[in-house]
Amino acid sequence: MTDDITLVRRAFEDATRIIDGIRPDQLDGPTPCEDFNVQQLVTHLAEGHEMFVAALGGEASTDQSWASVAKRLQAAIEAPGSPDQLVELPYGEFPRAVVVQQILGETAIHAADLAKSTGQSLGDDAVYERVFSAVTDDWRVDGVLGPPVASPDGAPLIDRVLAFAGRTV
Repeated sequence: MTDDITLVRRAFEDATRIIDGIRPDQLDGPTPCEDFNVQQLVTHLAEGHEMFVAALGGEASTDQSWASVAKRLQAAIEAPGSPDQLVELPYGEFPRAVVVQQILGETAIHAADLAKSTGQSLGDDAVYERVFSAVTDDWRVDGVLGPPVASPDGAPLIDRVLAFAGRTV
């Protein structure tokens, strides 16, 4: 689990870099996550991660900005706790280690959505490569992830991650 915690930290850093790099004229633009434009996806990411903060017993705050939520969630993830400790989420109960993987997948996939839609690059390849093993078929339900889409041989990592997440690239 320690490796996943480290990768979550890197995913948060990358998502922060990508979010900070969004220009005001890009906020209404589409994303590969078809339900959201850029601004809506940033809001969705922060709100979803706030749910994880609460579930992990993290610090509550009225500041719902991505920077605040990411900082508080990282602290909650790094707080002492058994990887086997059960965490109650609105959609089920999961071991803490699985919740950390869910956070990693959610962060990395949406960071890739935002990077693709705003012409930015991904950061640490290890973060995005981990998605292929951390994200399981249990995620492939309506409203979360669709079936994987084929990506051409030699496709850039960002396209492979998005295709894996069911996005048309």
